[in-house]
Amino acid sequence: MDFEAQSERFIGHAIIAFADSCTRPKLTASCPFYRVEGGTPTCDEECRAIAEQLGYRDRPVESHDFGGLRLTGRAIPLAATAGYQVFDANRTYLQDRHLEPSEQSTTTLLLGVQARITAAVLGQNEQAESDLGYFWEELEKRKFPVRQAAGAGLALTLARSVVSLISRPRMETLGLIRSNQDSTSTLAESWQPVLDGVRMQLTNDHDRDVQSKALALPNWIRGLVNSEVVIQRIQHDEELRHVFSPAVVYPLSNWFGGLLREGVFQSVRNRIPSVDLFRSLAKVGYSDKLGSWFWDRHTQTRLEDWQTTSYALEWNWQKFQESHGLPRHFLNERAIDSEQIASASMARTMGDHGRMAESVGFSNAIGIAVQYLREGNPRAAADLFSGITELQPANADSWNNLGFCQLAFDPSAALRSFGIAAAFRSNENQLLTANHLLALHVLGRDEEAALLIRAEIYDDPTLPEAYVWEHRNCGEPLKLGSTKDVSTYLRMTGSHIREMLDSR
Repeated sequence: MDFEAQSERFIGHAIIAFADSCTRPKLTASCPFYRVEGGTPTCDEECRAIAEQLGYRDRPVESHDFGGLRLTGRAIPLAATAGYQVFDANRTYLQDRHLEPSEQSTTTLLLGVQARITAAVLGQNEQAESDLGYFWEELEKRKFPVRQAAGAGLALTLARSVVSLISRPRMETLGLIRSNQDSTSTLAESWQPVLDGVRMQLTNDHDRDVQSKALALPNWIRGLVNSEVVIQRIQHDEELRHVFSPAVVYPLSNWFGGLLREGVFQSVRNRIPSVDLFRSLAKVGYSDKLGSWFWDRHTQTRLEDWQTTSYALEWNWQKFQESHGLPRHFLNERAIDSEQIASASMARTMGDHGRMAESVGFSNAIGIAVQYLREGNPRAAADLFSGITELQPANADSWNNLGFCQLAFDPSAALRSFGIAAAFRSNENQLLTANHLLALHVLGRDEEAALLIRAEIYDDPTLPEAYVWEHRNCGEPLKLGSTKDVSTYLRMTGSHIREMLDSR
């Protein structure tokens, strides 16, 4: 090959490598086609047009002999402008969530949409809904198919969130979960005509097989300490069995999926369909294969958590560069080995066929937060757990940890966090109770705290060593400590509150 041909081939490879490494949100500022519109970096992907003019539409297909095998695939540059980083959606979100939307990655924006729309539906954050628009609009400005992706990724999540709220009064009455001060009876009453209409349809049509299928329970119920007992009680209660049945949850997912697909994302909690409309919705979960792939690729770190259909679409992208209309710079934000896709697909074929329970992925969060607390920076520790509760809005432990950090500087906020933590527990947790007592005491609400103090506190040897706040004298700052005996710590906190009440 002469020098001119080699030079042309080199330029073609270089352009493809440059284009593959150029990703949102910042793109590559040194590119001559780089420009900023409305505060957001953008371009028209001129690099790919140039590559096509040179005859390089995609990365070249190459074959190599290796260990007696003939391997064929598309050439991948060993290094590129943006370098290589291991993809971790949750970590990316926690690191970048305070940036302006125009500076956030696609992953952070999508998880921001998920966090805010879920918090709005659960009623956990009054500001969430107003902030939601900024993230949604930024994704649309970048021409990311947010309607399609959010519909596929969030439809079932929102459906399960709503039935969690609708079922709460009944579950509290049966003692399956602890009572929460924030009443959801109004929402339950608003949905009652729809639920009654569905139940009537099932009775009229004798469609009992749908009702008898496995319940579509939210993950937080399956994560309860005594989940087996709670689920058994749900199965034997006609009202709860109906609320959590596929006949309610799956049409509800189609309702929310349809709203998001049409770009309707505000006030979704209060958008209630008519009985006839709800009856007409599909009795299978909302499905959009392309939308699921767009969502999984940008928000699901573990391939095991992808939808099965996403594997095939990812394989087509890996092997045949089939982007299915998604601009390539979005796909270039994450590099995935095709062998990993093949392995995950094979494992799914041999085992589970649905989306697995969401992974935690925050194993080192406690250590990082404790370091912040030891350094006298409880706000940074609280900010870490605030981000985690946005990603896991129904995780009692995360809300308890957030409240623990907030106790050092904002006991009112801590009290609210402990209340949410208690709402997602079916049994009493001594550490959460102790934290709750301390928050009320610091706020001067000892009479309310006394109502939570049990006459007899049993030792619980199953509780691990825990970090606690030492409160020796009223008016003094809390001091970080630890205890191997949470039961004794709870007794001491209760005794201190009783002494304060008796001394008045």
